[in-house]
Amino acid sequence: MEQVLVGEWIRRAGLSKSYVSLASGVSRSSIHRIQRGETDPSLGTLRELAIACGFDLDLDVRPLSDPFAAQAARVLLEQGFEPDHTNETDQWVRRFERVGLDDPVAILDYAGRSSGLLVLRPPSVYLRGNVDDLRLASAGDATGTAWALSGQPHLQLGSGRPLDGAKVLWTAQPSLVKSLLAETMQDARSPRTASVIVATATPALFQGSFILEGINYVAPIQALIDGFSLGGHLAEVAESIARQW
Repeated sequence: MEQVLVGEWIRRAGLSKSYVSLASGVSRSSIHRIQRGETDPSLGTLRELAIACGFDLDLDVRPLSDPFAAQAARVLLEQGFEPDHTNETDQWVRRFERVGLDDPVAILDYAGRSSGLLVLRPPSVYLRGNVDDLRLASAGDATGTAWALSGQPHLQLGSGRPLDGAKVLWTAQPSLVKSLLAETMQDARSPRTASVIVATATPALFQGSFILEGINYVAPIQALIDGFSLGGHLAEVAESIARQW
């Protein structure tokens, strides 16, 4: 995150990196490393850089929802998986190591809880209403971009028995999917009452996805992470499936 913000601050301020370095007391080489994501600056350093650019910082604490937690779990457990951004994923791998996670089920659980499917920010959306998997597949196809199902439909495949719970449609175009489903679905009052979660996906999420009877599904390991993230009965099913691997 920091490498994006600092470069944007300097650009918006119309200042040179040399001036920002002088005004902030942060060396040009340190600014360069921050921009490239090669160092983890303190909040004090970031505030000095912001002030030098004519801005200020507000610290905002919110429920955790980080897709790189899931990507880190897949790096550890799925041979050949390539994350979207190595630096962010490596940070999560180190977090797993610091808390002593080496059991695959524990890694999946931690990654799921850290992915925060129930606390996603826009453009992800939470919808309620009745819709079958084929209708969701049709909406996914209509976006013209990659998409895949997870949550209840996928775990139902893995468990071999009917399940209740939220369906998850991963897509790069959640707002478009919402508009395509507008005739039959509406905004859920809270994420926990949603029957469908339309979640924003990055390219790496679709690695290992597969097609069954005309429907795209995420890779099995991603479905387990999502099950742990959804909690409740689906998390129990995800754990049961994971322990059979």
